[in-house]
This record gives sequence, structure tokens and C-alpha cells, in this order.
Amino acid sequence: IKRAVEEMEALASLMENSNKKLATLGLVDGSLILWQLGGEGPPPGRFPPYIRNKLLEETFLPSLERIERIAKQHLVSVVGYISMPGSSEVVNLLRLILCDYKPHADCPRHCTKIPRGQRHCDTIHKTLDRDLFASFLTTGERSSLFKSRSSVVSNYYGSQTIYFFYLNNGKEIARVEIPEWIAKTPTLLNLTHFLLLDQCARGDGYPVALQEAHEQAVINTADREEFRAMVELALESSQIPMYTSEKQTSKRRRWV
Repeated sequence: IKRAVEEMEALASLMENSNKKLATLGLVDGSLILWQLGGEGPPPGRFPPYIRNKLLEETFLPSLERIERIAKQHLVSVVGYISMPGSSEVVNLLRLILCDYKPHADCPRHCTKIPRGQRHCDTIHKTLDRDLFASFLTTGERSSLFKSRSSVVSNYYGSQTIYFFYLNNGKEIARVEIPEWIAKTPTLLNLTHFLLLDQCARGDGYPVALQEAHEQAVINTADREEFRAMVELALESSQIPMYTSEKQTSKRRRWV
């Protein structure tokens, strides 16, 4: 989560210094929704409010707001690009059509005693959004816009509420997430669509800017060993034992 937050801060800084004469697209690899920060209570599983405030409300969302302010001066957009998405938010709407209790669907009330697989809505339980949109989106087309109903977005994102659409880039159906201010500005929405298709064409089905970022982010063996040594030194100085397998120890031990 901290990495995602720092990446958004860095992206906001890059876009503030971007060429104001050029339309600019900021790409994030993955979701703009920090799913893990939803809910209340202590770890494990839930984060206490002070962590959520620090990471989300004091850092991540202000970075999106910085980019929104830039967009008022010249054409910029920011997206979360998800390759081969595993979401089923749109497909879940179809469950209402198949529900035996519509228009008053109430799963906890009606279906808790019905074994999974025996409800009518279970006929689509393995279908993903990308399967649905692959059936009718042609190359270059995008779906309608959908608003995220996740609890963390509903409770904390405010004016940066996340919308999403699906895009057929010619190689796959990708999920694209955008803040509300882009979703409600046709010029920025169309610009986002066009620049994403251009990026995917240059990258043979995946945004070339993200490909380059992945190449630069590779951690080599020397970096890994240096990091391991730093961790071991820190633990040693605090008199905390560090355990590893004998197999791993043998790989680092010189034999004569």
C-alpha cells in the first residue's frame, strides 16, 4: 500500500512538471482503489484509522487532487490500468435478473440455506466482467462507465470517487479506473481512451510506458543480497534471531 501511495505522489510531481503544450496521460499499474484500507478496527485484515488517514486521506487522495488541479490548466489524465482483470462487479448485476426473489433480492434472508450451485444466479458465478465484454466489444471500443461501490471509495474518496470502464485494446479486455472528474469530463474521458489505445498499440497489447517502468523496477540478485544483508544487520543489532533454511544458508556459504 505504501508503495502505491508513493507512486501516486511521484506521478503527481511528474505531471506538475510535464510539458503543458502536450496532452499527458499518467498510468498506474493496477487499481486506483486501495481496497485494503476499507473497514474499521485493528490488524490483521483491517487497518486502524490513523494508518488509513496517513496513507489515504493525507497522501494518496491529495496526490489525485494535485493532478485534478493540473487538469484545469492543460490536458492531463490519470488512470489505473488492470490487465486481465478478475472483477465481476458488472456481471453481479445480472444476478438480479436471475434472482428468484426479485425485485426484493435479499441474499442473507432468502438464500443462506440453499447450497451453492442450486440458486438460479449461480449459473453465472464463474463469469467475469472481461468475459461479458469480450462478447460484444470490438477492437478499440470501451464499455459504458460504472461507478465503484466499494466501501473504501464510498466512505473516503469523496470528490475522487472512482469510476471504471472496460477497453478492448485488440489483445485483451482491460479494466481502466479513473477519478470522477475525468469520468464527468467528456474531453478528458475521450483523451484517456485515445492515449490508452495508442500506448497499447505501441506495446503490442500492453501500455508501453508500463512495460518500460517494469524494466526499470527489476531488482537484480545483487540488490536482493544487499537488502538481505541490511535486514540481517538490523536484526542482529537488536539481538533478534533470523531463521532461514539450511538450503538457503548453503547457497551463500563458500566451500573449498
